[in-house]
Amino acid sequence: MHLIDTLSRAPLLETVQTEEEIVMVQKVTMSKERQKQFQNCTTKELSHLVETILSGWLENKTHVTEEVKPYWNFREQLDDIDGLVYKHQKLLIPPSMRTYALESIHASHVGIAKCKLRPGMHHQIELRIHNCQVCQDNCRKRQKQPMTT
Repeated sequence: MHLIDTLSRAPLLETVQTEEEIVMVQKVTMSKERQKQFQNCTTKELSHLVETILSGWLENKTHVTEEVKPYWNFREQLDDIDGLVYKHQKLLIPPSMRTYALESIHASHVGIAKCKLRPGMHHQIELRIHNCQVCQDNCRKRQKQPMTT
């Protein structure tokens, strides 16, 4: 027993340091055509952002172009993968695709709480749901009954 304990605590002669950067991205489920459309819109509308991500961010926010400034606060979380920009693990939607995204998010009429799981679009989602007759009708139907004694 004494021998095993000694060997388990013996230092290694060589230290092998392997640092691998692993980027975990949730695979976005979409058709090839839709993915190509997102890639094209990203290339056209977010080209300065993609260029900044690939070349590296400048030291000071004042030196960054106006198109890139809105992304400054979470710049460390941005990645360009296959022509799409991801914030942490979520797809950054180009401005021209946001209407499509809102329609897709809201298509099942699940209500504000579940639709708001998509960050950065809270205000637009609230407006869409408040202006949707189906959602308003369902919201009234699901009201809780008052407690009676």
